[in-house]
Amino acid sequence: LGRLCRGPEGAHCLAWLRQHAPSWLGQMPAILSDADREALQRQVRETTQARMLRELAEALEVLTAERPLVLVFEDLHWSDRATLEWLAYVARRRDPARLLVLATYRPTEARLGAHPLYPLTRELLVHDQGSELVLEGLSEPTVALYLAQRFGVGDLATTLGPVLYQRTQGNPLFLVAMVAELIQRSVVREGASGWELTASPQAITVSVPENLRQVIEQQFERLTPPEQATVEAASVVGVDFDAVAVAASLEEASDVIDARCTTLARQGQ
Repeated sequence: LGRLCRGPEGAHCLAWLRQHAPSWLGQMPAILSDADREALQRQVRETTQARMLRELAEALEVLTAERPLVLVFEDLHWSDRATLEWLAYVARRRDPARLLVLATYRPTEARLGAHPLYPLTRELLVHDQGSELVLEGLSEPTVALYLAQRFGVGDLATTLGPVLYQRTQGNPLFLVAMVAELIQRSVVREGASGWELTASPQAITVSVPENLRQVIEQQFERLTPPEQATVEAASVVGVDFDAVAVAASLEEASDVIDARCTTLARQGQ
């Protein structure tokens, strides 16, 4: 909202908020004059949360009568409860609005942290008040396409593609982080004739970027000690593993390990 008010049509947006959502305008004092700020503070002194929910929803309906609007929310699994309450309120309204809300989140983060986002998304889907697009990992040809766009078509993209796909399994976050790490370590560098590889492809398979290591360790630390032992043993067996082999290494019953792995898989871990 602040960006809209500071943009080319800032005066129009300020007038729109002042008329339809003054309690929200009061949350952005930096874009107001001293006189406007004092007057607005007196006007919204008794603001309630219910009023704020209603004001912004109705204001957006008015605004989108003039033009379509897209709101993008990144990483909703880190959002506060008030943001989710507003999203739920907007989704349940029946008044017409040319409004598209796009939100991204990691299901695993939402489930494990007992975050209110997970039950909210389930409720919205059940009542047909939203739709979910599950993003799968990138395929090997798509990884190659990303590298060709990043470095240009040539031997580098052709050589790196299979190695990075094997290393990241097409996880976009891991892929981008691995490429950034290779550039930082000068394993990949820009020469006179374009990007080039300065080491053998095998050198790529022996390191994990620090930011990725922290993400993995953070998820690992959330596991119970038996789950940690299971994942640790499975990582030695291989990317694809048999529960029997893990059970043998841990000297536990295979059905116990199988049930534990099923739970981890269901949670997206």
